Amino acid sequence: MSASADQPLTKKAKLEVKTKEPKVLLPEKDQTSQTQKVHFALPASPSPLFAGDSGLSQAYISSLQNLVKPSLQLDSEALEAALRTAKKLSQSVIQLQLESKPVSTPKEQVYKATTSLFDSLCEQISKHRWISRIGTVSSAASKYVAAELFTHFLSYGTLHRRERFKTIGDDSIFLFGVINFCEDLETYSVGRAIALDISSVKICKDIMNEILNCFMLFNFRNSNLRRKYDSLKYILKKLENKLYEMSVVVPLPSEEETIDSEIQPRVHEEDFKQMALSMDAKNERREEVIKSSRDVLKRSKRAIYDIHRQNLTSAKAQLSKCLQQCKEICSEAEKVGYSKLELQSGTYGECMEEFCEGYLFYNFMTEKNASAKIREFSWFSENIPISAQQYVGALVDFTGEIGRYGVACATSRNQTELRRVLDTMLEINYSFQDINTVLPSKTSKKLSSLQKNISKMKHLLYEQVLLEKRKSLNFVSAGVQENDGNEKETDPIE
Repeated sequence: MSASADQPLTKKAKLEVKTKEPKVLLPEKDQTSQTQKVHFALPASPSPLFAGDSGLSQAYISSLQNLVKPSLQLDSEALEAALRTAKKLSQSVIQLQLESKPVSTPKEQVYKATTSLFDSLCEQISKHRWISRIGTVSSAASKYVAAELFTHFLSYGTLHRRERFKTIGDDSIFLFGVINFCEDLETYSVGRAIALDISSVKICKDIMNEILNCFMLFNFRNSNLRRKYDSLKYILKKLENKLYEMSVVVPLPSEEETIDSEIQPRVHEEDFKQMALSMDAKNERREEVIKSSRDVLKRSKRAIYDIHRQNLTSAKAQLSKCLQQCKEICSEAEKVGYSKLELQSGTYGECMEEFCEGYLFYNFMTEKNASAKIREFSWFSENIPISAQQYVGALVDFTGEIGRYGVACATSRNQTELRRVLDTMLEINYSFQDINTVLPSKTSKKLSSLQKNISKMKHLLYEQVLLEKRKSLNFVSAGVQENDGNEKETDPIE
């Protein structure tokens, strides 16, 4: 090897070597992508919102937007306002109890603020009676009553009169407050027992005994109030045991104090007698409404049963009788002072929802016109007292009934009616998008069943399309040619 081969390359030589290196060519597909534009197959446009050509019912949509949504909006706003007031009242009652002294009135500023919140809550309840059935609202109001009763007890040793709480229209809230006061009384007696104040413990036992006697005047039905009332006898038993245990080491009060308490009772029994009579009269009216409502509920279910079996004449007679009974219930209830707001709750509300569901189903089966297939809310509200919440609940349940009808249509291979069922479900689901934010929680939970019904109908329609397509195809199996039935099968022996 020559000496020149071992010498390092000059700059010029390095450049020549670089230029001789082969070019790196791009892959063939990359080169074509730079020169030619690849065209991908495009998907088809999405299917229309509705399976058929029925379109939206303008009367139904207008009813939802102009009547149902504002009504639900007002109820939602009223509930939110009441819950805010109830929360503030509960916090203020706690502050009132913390700042009150054992033998004196609480601070004036806290007391006025708490009383103002309580009056505001009672005003909201008077406008919307159904709010009083909300646990948070009734609990806050009864806690205030209990705090007021306890403050009065510390100052005067007696139970406050019912007339002090005139703003409470519902006697049950006052009675709940009395029971809460008895629980506070038992807690208070423990503190006085630790201080060996047997006189105060005996006063607690005496007033507790009178309160229990007054509660014996009531004929409580199976309700939260009756279950709460059961705790009174246990509170009295604790006070009696505590008084006995203290009497072993501490002398009992003088007989003069005992005689004075027997002559002038600490509880005004007349207030409880009037409340008992009022509640008995209300319970009688309630029983009459429940009995009549059960008949409506039974007839409505019977009408739905008849509609599924295509007995529309019998269903129409059942629904007409239901409508007449509903009007009679309202007429009789108004004579005895039963308000429409009270009617819209409980058993009557359930029967109204069932009747509305049955009438919607009957109207769907008899009215094939797209613009009249869903009966609007205004028709129901003009004939019977029904709330927007009950109407919306009936609409969701109505989709379940037409879903059963859709299964029957799929069984008989009736695609036209199956598409009409799916149209109606989609229309209801579409219309709910505008009122979904104001729906009550009870109704919102039902919406999941609506989505299941829609999914089921779509799957049924998909299967029907496949079955129809299958009829136009020829399948050969085991040498037998199957066709649509117009030609005879060939005999393999021949």
